[in-house]
Amino acid sequence: MDSPPTYRSPPRNTATNTTNTTHDTPPVRLSLDQNINQPIAAILVVGFHHAYGPIVEFCVPPLPQRTELHESLMGSSAFLAQSQTSLEKLELPEEWSFLPFLALPDGAHQKDEDFAYFHLPPVSGWSVAETTLFGISCNRQIPAKDLLVTTPDITRSIVQKAVVVLARQPIFGPLRQKLAVITAAWFNQRDFTKIGILYVRKKRERESIRPYALFFHGVDNGSFV
Repeated sequence: MDSPPTYRSPPRNTATNTTNTTHDTPPVRLSLDQNINQPIAAILVVGFHHAYGPIVEFCVPPLPQRTELHESLMGSSAFLAQSQTSLEKLELPEEWSFLPFLALPDGAHQKDEDFAYFHLPPVSGWSVAETTLFGISCNRQIPAKDLLVTTPDITRSIVQKAVVVLARQPIFGPLRQKLAVITAAWFNQRDFTKIGILYVRKKRERESIRPYALFFHGVDNGSFV
């Protein structure tokens, strides 16, 4: 696999508190087939949008509506221009329409950091989700005034986001520890246009987890949804 993408943003526009960011083209080629036998199926970001409520803003590998385009461009220079380089509202398969509300539940704003556990049904025709997937999310919040870069969708004084890991086995304990580190590191950048860390962590997590020895490690059964 090629090196994960790096993203650079221009200095913050303090006059308008918004900025138009440009990113380096990510040299990342993620094949859905490469991921089938890995314990980590996907990494997502869920954010709270002022108009829509919780929404999925990022997913690697791509969600089903992008799969046909994704696979047709694999190995071509055009593919590099189609990799997700910023957060945006993504359309979910019908089977997962409730995912954002599970990952970023009501009351999440009452804690600096919190976790949610859930499972998702298979998605017909999508190799990433041929069976039930087990999800864990880590949600955090940050005052908008503390961000180095803000985008037009940030209209609230507090920004809430959750990083989500979907696994093929319920390995919640080890994932919780790693996910807390990932989420804190991303928030500490104070720039949500920099999503390269999510690609890096996707690769590292799938290489470091041995699922069958770690079922339910460190998680109280009462925590499950």
